[in-house]
Amino acid sequence: MPTKPLERVLALYYCLLKHVLGALLAGMTIPICLQMASRSCYWIPSFTWTEEAARFCFVWIVMIGSIIAVRDGTHFVVDLFSVPNNLRHLGISRLVIHSLMSIFSMVFVIFGIHFVEFGWHQYSEMSGLSLVWVYSAFPVAGVSWLLFLSEKISDDIGLLAGETPLELVAQIDGANVRDSAAEVDEISHPQRSGLVSGAVFGKVSSASGQITSSTNAGRTDSNHHPVQAKQSSDEVIGQ
Repeated sequence: MPTKPLERVLALYYCLLKHVLGALLAGMTIPICLQMASRSCYWIPSFTWTEEAARFCFVWIVMIGSIIAVRDGTHFVVDLFSVPNNLRHLGISRLVIHSLMSIFSMVFVIFGIHFVEFGWHQYSEMSGLSLVWVYSAFPVAGVSWLLFLSEKISDDIGLLAGETPLELVAQIDGANVRDSAAEVDEISHPQRSGLVSGAVFGKVSSASGQITSSTNAGRTDSNHHPVQAKQSSDEVIGQ
C-alpha cells in the first residue's frame, strides 16, 4: 500500500493508464471489425478512416504498454552477469540498470518533443486528424518512464542504505534470499541474531544428545544381551 504522496499519485496514474489501455484496445477493435465486415459484406459501406484509426490506437497501445511494463518490471531481461548474492550488490546492479533506462527515457523526451513539433502542421490523409495526437505518445512515454523509474531508483537507494523491501528481496533466488536476509538481519539486530543462533545451536545440541543417547542405549543393550549380539554378528558373517 503506497504511503508517500508521490507513491499514491503514481499508483493512481498507473491505474488510469491501465483503464486507458483497455479503452484503446476496445477502440482499435471496432474499426478493425468494421473494415473486415465491409470487405466481406457488400451492403456495409467501406470506411476509409478505419485503417488509420486502428494504426493510431496501436501506437498509443504500444507506448502505454511499455509504461506499464516499466512500472511492473515485466520487460524482457537478459542476464549478462551472475545473479547478485547479497542485497547490496542487487541494489548496485538495479541502480545501474535503472539509471541507463532513465538516460534512454530522456532521449525519448527530448527527441519526442522535436517529433511533436515536426508533426504540428501535419494531418492524416484519410481522417484529417492532426498528427500531434499521434506523435505526442513518444514524449508522454518518456516522461512516464522517468516518473516510474524515479520510484524504482528510490527503492535501489533504500537497498544500498540497508532497507530491504520485500518485493525486491523476493527477486533473489532461494538460498540467496535466505543468506542476504540473514546478513541484513544480523547487521540490523545483532542481539536477535545471537538469540536465533543460540536457539539453532541448542536444537543441534539436543539432536546430537539424542543421537548419543541412542548410541549408548544400543551399547547397553549389547552388554545386557551379549549372546544375541554375538548371534547377530555370526549371522552377518555367515551371509
